[in-house]
Amino acid sequence: MSKRINRIALLAALGAFGLLAAACGNQPGPGGAPDSKAPLQSEGTKPPTDKGDQVVTGGDLDFMNQAAPGGKAEVELGRMAASQGMSKEVKEFGQKMVEDHSKANQELMQLGGQKKVMLPPDVMPKHKEVMEKLSKLKGADFDRE
Repeated sequence: MSKRINRIALLAALGAFGLLAAACGNQPGPGGAPDSKAPLQSEGTKPPTDKGDQVVTGGDLDFMNQAAPGGKAEVELGRMAASQGMSKEVKEFGQKMVEDHSKANQELMQLGGQKKVMLPPDVMPKHKEVMEKLSKLKGADFDRE
């Protein structure tokens, strides 16, 4: 039972990570208000052209390089949960992970393209280890992990 709780906690933490990836462009500035130096973009608006291309560096670049492979791993883990899990809850949670993280991944890839950032094409070795372990499990055994 504790392994199942740990598995659910891991999936929830990974889900929260994906939500952070989706929100990376909406960070507040000092005082809690959106930073006026980095205008928020919404669909249908064009980035400012009077300043030229903004280069992504530092923490933002690090975040993008961690979020891209992490998000891809989330989608794969969600697919595994939806197909290999036994309980309705695990299957539904897996499908929700696939939907949410696919959307976040698409937004991150779009942002990477706009900012000319080459994002990692594959999951990290630590993600592959978890995926390999879980790929061998089915049904209740998968749900317990």
